[in-house]
Amino acid sequence: MKYQKQSQVMQLNPAWRVLQYVQVHHQENLTPINVAQRLGVAVAEVKALIRQLTGQSFNQILNQVRIRNATALLQFEELSANQIGTICGYQTQANFCKQFKLIHGMSPEIYRETNLAVNQASGSIDAWSIIMVILENCTQAFSLNQLTTMTHLSSSKIESLLKNSVQMTFKQLLNRFRVQIGHNLLMALDLSVAEVADKTGFTDSSAFIRNYRKVYGDTPGKQVV
Repeated sequence: MKYQKQSQVMQLNPAWRVLQYVQVHHQENLTPINVAQRLGVAVAEVKALIRQLTGQSFNQILNQVRIRNATALLQFEELSANQIGTICGYQTQANFCKQFKLIHGMSPEIYRETNLAVNQASGSIDAWSIIMVILENCTQAFSLNQLTTMTHLSSSKIESLLKNSVQMTFKQLLNRFRVQIGHNLLMALDLSVAEVADKTGFTDSSAFIRNYRKVYGDTPGKQVV
């Protein structure tokens, strides 16, 4: 089995399959065409499913996922803004800054300097909003109780939304995002597995390695293709 995550994605409804694929592979040169090829669906269906689920286009969601991942990486001072943009899939620093400003209203450098709190979603809180809040806070000591305070939803409501959308609990999704951030750090910095585990919020290396295998089907440090 090449990826354990492939079987997990296949269990989701079609719209969330597409969205989860974008989340996991956001660093790549993703287009509706290659996503459709990998998931075995029509290109038009990829675009329609994204629009149906989020009300946004494929490119808008791809940028949102990349910027939310970039936001989570900004706390690591070892990484320059330019490195972070590259890690998250942007070909130029100019485009990275442009897309970052569209979401946060300021440049990555200013966001980092001011150390602003996470921009919470306004209006109604849905599964996608909750997922993005978890992503931006995943490397910190972040609990379900904190998430309930931020979203004004009960823990049972949050767990229900996540279960119905991505078939994961809060803890499972939190660890999934920590692994993805850890994967980014391992590619960009000369850090040991223990150092990455600590930086991404895991209690120890074994927890990071165990969860890494669940997502990438291999141990940290080996090439994931």
